[in-house]
Amino acid sequence: MLIVNLLNKAYLESELEKVGLLELAEGFIERLKETVPYYEKGQRILLEFDTFIKEDLKRFVSAVFFILENEDEETEEVNIEFEILRSYDTFSK
Repeated sequence: MLIVNLLNKAYLESELEKVGLLELAEGFIERLKETVPYYEKGQRILLEFDTFIKEDLKRFVSAVFFILENEDEETEEVNIEFEILRSYDTFSK
């Protein structure tokens, strides 16, 4: 079983809190666990979420994560760092 370690989870949570969506932190982590097996070490992963923040206003959030090189290739652990978060709002049609 593959173990995914997000090394700077506090930074992800801090950035999500700034855009008022701290509750998405676990969603990003769960999606990382599902997505990581399809990527190689040294690659970046872009994950996106969207959610309604008001009845007619939707917030899109994207985060970039980097898969770090692992010195011990025999372990089933993957270390990941959160790099950047972007968000924008749009009115739904």
